[in-house]
Amino acid sequence: MQEQARRLGLFPNDRDLLACPNCGLTEDVLASGQLITNVDPGQPDAGLRFIEPTKDDAPFVCPAGGAAARAQEA
Repeated sequence: MQEQARRLGLFPNDRDLLACPNCGLTEDVLASGQLITNVDPGQPDAGLRFIEPTKDDAPFVCPAGGAAARAQEA
């Protein structure tokens, strides 16, 4: 079911929201559950998605610059 949610662009809430320490690209979730990215809060979806790791314990990667993404600070 989580894979189906991902294909629909929904956030399955099985990990923290991500941020790029270099370019400031961050993830956000709309009230509808759709996962979006933007550089400035309140801006429309940038259409970019962090690249999922292919190996265990590897970080997600920023699609804009290739930096290792980190969990957003609360």
